[in-house]
Amino acid sequence: MKSVYTILFLIFINFLFLNANNEEKVLIKNLSTKQGKERVDCLNEISKILREDKPQEARNYIYQALKLSKELGYYQGEGQALLNLGVTESVLGNNTKAEETFNQTLKIYKNHSDNLGIIKSNISIGHIKTILGDYKNALIILDQTLKLSKKYHFNEEIALSNMALGQLYKEMNDNNKALEYLSKSVEILENLKHIKNLVKSINSIGNIYYNLKLYDKSLSAYFEALSYTDSLNDKSLIETIYNNIGLIYSEKGDSKEALKFYFKSLKKSKVIQDTLSIAVTYLNIGNEYIKTKEKEKAIDFINKSIKILKTIDSPIDLGAAYLVRGSFFKDINLSELAKYDLSAALAIYKELDLINGQRDAYFLLAQTYIISNNSLLANNALLKYNSFNDSLFFLERIKSLEITNAKIDALTQVEKLDSELKLEKEKSAKLLLIIVSIITLLSMIVVFFFARKRLLNKLYQNKQLLDFVKVNNRNLYDSFSTDVKDRMYLLGNYILESNDSKNYELLKSSFDDVSHSISDVLVKYNIDINSN
Repeated sequence: MKSVYTILFLIFINFLFLNANNEEKVLIKNLSTKQGKERVDCLNEISKILREDKPQEARNYIYQALKLSKELGYYQGEGQALLNLGVTESVLGNNTKAEETFNQTLKIYKNHSDNLGIIKSNISIGHIKTILGDYKNALIILDQTLKLSKKYHFNEEIALSNMALGQLYKEMNDNNKALEYLSKSVEILENLKHIKNLVKSINSIGNIYYNLKLYDKSLSAYFEALSYTDSLNDKSLIETIYNNIGLIYSEKGDSKEALKFYFKSLKKSKVIQDTLSIAVTYLNIGNEYIKTKEKEKAIDFINKSIKILKTIDSPIDLGAAYLVRGSFFKDINLSELAKYDLSAALAIYKELDLINGQRDAYFLLAQTYIISNNSLLANNALLKYNSFNDSLFFLERIKSLEITNAKIDALTQVEKLDSELKLEKEKSAKLLLIIVSIITLLSMIVVFFFARKRLLNKLYQNKQLLDFVKVNNRNLYDSFSTDVKDRMYLLGNYILESNDSKNYELLKSSFDDVSHSISDVLVKYNIDINSN
């Protein structure tokens, strides 16, 4: 059976980028035509494709991208190259180095205030901390990353943060939370039409249901994931889903359907030349033939699996293969062969310090010794089995307490960070209000200054105009009064000279009236002018 950790790791570590082989060939072909930043981007894209399945080969392109991006001062290219390098470290099992590399990436993006880069780096760091069992810091980082992704409306990163949190909560045995976050990632990725990541999220949901032994729900999730793969040329992902469906049918006791999907998985594995998947699928097929009591087929496929696993670095799966074959030999009364395989499995698990593996090996060895009538060795094996069983129970209780404490500590820290952020926002809001008030006051002062200046200019212009009118009025008065006086004087003389006229008295009276009226007007006008 494919290692659960291997399946989940491969599913999650691929979630950012996974492209088809033909795209890899096209990029490599076009690489020779690229220069400068375009060449860095091309190198990084090739690395993304290779980093999970061929990490050593990917590093050749990663190191080229790192060197060129540094020469160009192209921090985005350097950051992406380091992200790719961190993934290869994790795939190769160097998770501490992977974390160091991701922290380098984070530092680069922080120096350039690149929010998207910061978020991507933290998603990777949070995932590595999950693998390393640092659940507290993983939860703090991923929770803050999700909030930042929402703040800047980075929808893909919102989905990936939810996906990472789902994986974290699964590792903390909080399946309800895990399903909640994974379901959110599915909803967002479906809207974004990001099919590959969508398939991986749905497949992860299927894995959780599988671990909960909710096989019908698990099967439904796997088939839903499979329904999206028509448009994908991702044989590795399809192979994984086929294998998972086979596991479900096996658990449900439907060997015919289980074998059908195992062989589909095997076909895809051979196409992409995934040696580990081929070996694991051989083991699953052999295990299924044990259930159908087809002994020759069973031993043939199990032997093929062990032969391959001996040539690659996958001790956990090799131990599992020895365990399956040893159990099979025990059941058909080939005790010596059973002892050999079970002892080989035990040795591997001891070297890896896997308590559950050692427990299972001792249990099967005890049964084998009982069958071969070796009560002393059987008793010793049973004592070891009970000891490891008790240790596992104790360790599970400790882990449960550690997880609970990690959750409490993380949530406390998150609340503290949120409180500090809220306080910082309030301070910023108050500072902004003060700045706006000062700017408003300064604006009013400037407006008042220019308005006052304009008003004074207007008053000055009006005063000049008024002075001009006064002068003109005075000139008019002087001119008019002189002219009228002269003409009235002449008219008076004419009237006096005509005293013999019968109209003399009438003219004299009219002249006196007009003269008085004009004098009154001139006097009044002169007063008004002087008063102004």
